[in-house]
Order: sequence, then structure tokens, then C-alpha cells
Amino acid sequence: MSLTITQVASEPVGVNRITGTGLMHDLVRAYDWAATSLGPIDSWPEVLVTTVLHVLDAPLPVLMAWGPEYNTFYNEAAIQSLGTKHPAAMGESYRQVFLEAWDIVGPEMDDCYLSGKTVVHENVLIPVARGVVLEDHYWTYSRVPVRYRGEIAGVLVPHRNTTNAVLALRERDTIATRMHQFLSATKDAVVGVDRDWRISYLNEAAETLYSKGRDLVGCDVWESFPDASYEGSPYLEHYTRAMDQGVPGSFETHHPAPWNLWLEVEVYPTADGLVTFSRNISEKRRALAALMQTEKLAVVGRLASSIAHEINNPLESVTNLLYIARHTPDKEEIAGLLDMADAELRRVAVITNQTLRFHRQSTSPREITCVDLFSSVLGMFEGKLRNSRITVEERKRADRPVRIFEGDIRQVLNNLVGNAIDAMPLGGRLIVRSREATRWATGQKGLMLTIADTGTGMPPDTLTRVFEAFFTTKGINGSGLGLWISRDIVNRHSGALHLRSCQREGRRGTVAALFLPFDAAPTTNTPSR
Repeated sequence: MSLTITQVASEPVGVNRITGTGLMHDLVRAYDWAATSLGPIDSWPEVLVTTVLHVLDAPLPVLMAWGPEYNTFYNEAAIQSLGTKHPAAMGESYRQVFLEAWDIVGPEMDDCYLSGKTVVHENVLIPVARGVVLEDHYWTYSRVPVRYRGEIAGVLVPHRNTTNAVLALRERDTIATRMHQFLSATKDAVVGVDRDWRISYLNEAAETLYSKGRDLVGCDVWESFPDASYEGSPYLEHYTRAMDQGVPGSFETHHPAPWNLWLEVEVYPTADGLVTFSRNISEKRRALAALMQTEKLAVVGRLASSIAHEINNPLESVTNLLYIARHTPDKEEIAGLLDMADAELRRVAVITNQTLRFHRQSTSPREITCVDLFSSVLGMFEGKLRNSRITVEERKRADRPVRIFEGDIRQVLNNLVGNAIDAMPLGGRLIVRSREATRWATGQKGLMLTIADTGTGMPPDTLTRVFEAFFTTKGINGSGLGLWISRDIVNRHSGALHLRSCQREGRRGTVAALFLPFDAAPTTNTPSR
């Protein structure tokens, strides 16, 4: 029997045993139950009335089949489950309501009604007709017998449509499978950490790199890797920042034996904690070290002729002084000549020592003043500056020493001074300055060293590329590594290196500004970013 919504309000109510208000209460009261095997409402047993009221008042979707013909009842929450079957499903045989799926639900319904077998299912596929379209839906439901006087009078079917949840889980699993395939294909070691600092995921590369036969999933990351937790640890710093502040980060770190490798680690916050990507950059670091050593040797090679000239001049003077001394009978004059020769040899010793200090890298940083830095670097270029008709103007206003790796910073200054000399083939002015300065972005105090020239200057397109590896404007005479390595050295000192240049007439030249903080802790490692 079918019934439309508009008929509900107009038909007489009959026996008012179905109390309560609501769409479905009105529908049950208005339905012509006398035309069914259940008879009119006033003839229903009390158990049926009570059970119907329980169904109608239930906040969650409930269907009920009553009697041998499985007459159907349902509440307002179940309307969405029935779709276009509502309101015609009210009072109709449960077999007819779900005819399209009776081969699935029928046997269970019969078992429950005839033998009292209760069933519970989760996420079962049961197709439902929506008009002329058969749609696949997933259901979580149970079938519970309703007993009356020792016999089963009906079946309750509380249920929930879980289609969206099932499809969402399938999509999630599909995405997770694809992501696992992607993460398994990468050479990066990928590790997931939850908000309790427990390892939640490792890809194959991470298993190979970190596990060493251990099952790390579910383990505390700091207990699993105690060597990573120490004061100043980049792991502790970046992991905590990502977890607590949601700030990503990256750093490079060296692991000694038995690992004996360099790792580049990227850390990203997630909703569940954080994820890290680690890659072995040992070969890259060795190649970088080789490049830096090659560039340092190349710099020494470029200075060789100048150094030879600087050494040759005092040695010639010593030779001449000794010749004169041999042929002079006056002992007082001989003593004077020997003092002059000794001064020239000390000059050779100074030049040699400066060359060795440039080439030899100390194992730990030390404090040094700008005067010592500039004097040693300019001393190595003294002959070249003189022969190139370049005048040097020194303005040194900083006395406070800075803690650095002396050989590395000398290499940077040597590169900057050498570039300035090369930019003035026809002569000019080289201005070197020092002063105490403040990095305004952080308030950090430090030493500012400035090297300026009155050379040809650089066009903007060149200026934007000067720090690129292998970029050079000197043809076969340049390696393109000087400024690239210089910037890496400065970064390892937590400093900054900036260039500005101009080619306008009357203002030609380039200025290099090197900032070295007083409170930095220089390292031989590439700094955290």
C-alpha cells in the first residue's frame, strides 16, 4: 500500500494510541493499517504499540519488520536510508521494500524472524534502488528479534549508512599505498614521528640507514638515538621547533664512526607530529672539500709570481749587502750592513709565514683583529699592487677581535682583494675599511670589513650570478669558485657577504661588505638553515 505525504495531514487519525509528535508519528497514525494483516491500530497488541513508539522516538536510523508479512516501520532518521522509497515503504512488506537486495538481506531476515538469530555487520555492501537507479551503499547494521509471549513477533534493524566513510577510507588507503610506493622509491630516508615523540613510520631507505636490525616503529625517537640529544644538537633544535612551533627547518650534520657519513636533514611539521627527510651527502661534502682545496691551491698559484717577486727583492738586497760587507774593512760598517741584511731576511720570513698561514687551516677558531687580517692579506699583494699602480687607502676603526678560522677568512679576503685588483687593470684606488657594526635584522653585533675598488664595475645580470659555482667573467683565468666558496665559508661563520657595483661614469666600482658576528661559533660544517 502506498501513501503520500500530503495525505498524512488530511486523513482521520483513528485510535490515538500512537502518541508523540513528528512527521513519522503522523504518518503511522494516518496510515490505513486496517488494509494490512496487522489490522487497525486499536487492535494492535501493546507490545507492537510500545515497539513502534520506541522506533519512532529513536534518534538513530531504525527499521522494523513486524509479523510474518514483514510489515515495515521506520523513524524519521531512516528516511535518508530509504531515499525515494519513502513514504511508500511505510506498512509495505520488507521483502518488497528491499526487493533489489533480498538475496542478501532476505536469508538474514528469515533467520532472525524464524530462529531468533541476531547478526551484526560492519560496512557491508548492499545495493539500494533510488528510483530506477541501483546504487551501491555500505551499511553497518544489526538484526534483533522482538519477542512476544515466547515467540518472535518482529525484527528491529538499527543501521547506519557508512558509504562515505568506506569510500573515504579506501581513498585514504589508495593514497597511502601510492605514497608508500613513492617514499619507497626515493633514496631519502623518511621518518614520521608522532606528538609523543614515537616513531610512526620509516620507509625502506630509513630502515636500511637507521634500524640496524631493530624494530623502531612505536619507539621513542630520543631513546632510540640518544647520541642525537645533546646541548646544541641540530636534531633537538629543529625537531622541537617543528613539533612545538610548526616551523620547518633543515641542517647538515656529520656522524662519526661507525657511521662516518654526512647527512642533510629536512624537518617538516605535520598534523600528527613531524616528518623528516635525510639524505647521505658524504660524496657531496668530499667533492666540496676537494673543490675548496683546489681553489685554495689555485689562489696560492696565482700569488706565486707576486710572492716570488716579493721574496726576490730582499734576497737580492741581502746578496748585495753581503758582497759589500766582504770587501769593507770597517767593522762598524760591516755590522750595519749585516743589520740591513738581517732586516731583509726578516721581511722574507714574514712573507713566507703569511703564505703558510694562508694555506694552513687551523683545527679550531681563534681571536684575531682586523689589523692582522688586512696586513697579512695586503702584504701578499704588495708587489702586485705597486706594479698595477693601485694605491691602498686603509681606514681601520675596529679594535675588537673576532673569533674565526683564520685561514678561511684570509682566503675570503684574498679573493675579494684579488678581484678588486683584477677590476683595475689601469690602476686605481683600493679602499679597505673596518668598523664595528650591527646586523639590524637580529640585533647581532659584529665586525664589518669593506673592500672597495674604483674598477670597471659589474652589470646587474653579472652581479646576480657572482655567487654561483663555476660562473666567471675571467675566461680561462678564472675558476668561478672563489666567491661561491667564500660565501660558504662566511655562512659557516654565521656571517654575511654582500656585493654592490656600479658602472656609471664617475661612480664606477664595486664594494664588498663582509660581516662577521662577535658572538658566533664558527664551524667547519655547513650551518643549519
